[in-house]
Amino acid sequence: MKRVLVSVVLLSLFGCNDTRNILTYSTHDPLSQLTVLDGSGRVLWQIRARGERRPRVVRYGEIPFGFQQSVPSNSRRPRNFQVGEDIVIKVLTSREYFEHSGKANGRDQFEGGVWETTPIRSTP
Repeated sequence: MKRVLVSVVLLSLFGCNDTRNILTYSTHDPLSQLTVLDGSGRVLWQIRARGERRPRVVRYGEIPFGFQQSVPSNSRRPRNFQVGEDIVIKVLTSREYFEHSGKANGRDQFEGGVWETTPIRSTP
């Protein structure tokens, strides 16, 4: 409960009011990968970090400095969201995996709902 409360507070302080910011995870760990999926599980957009990167804002379809886009290929812009469609944002760091489900409320805007955090266990 304490961890969830801290996460909610951090999200409200850093970017939750920017409806174009789809980066909604709450850790100071570097971001390794961010994936956006539609309601059927199809990958709409995926970016991967080149080195340790800690962006404070990621806007759908805009590649942050130090990242490379892997989906769609050839650096094409991903398709626009359809208002009301189910969207899932998956974030991978070196220590945790975050999944945030919600709805599109604009062509590049996300309104989050349920989210889940899972620690990544290293193998001995």
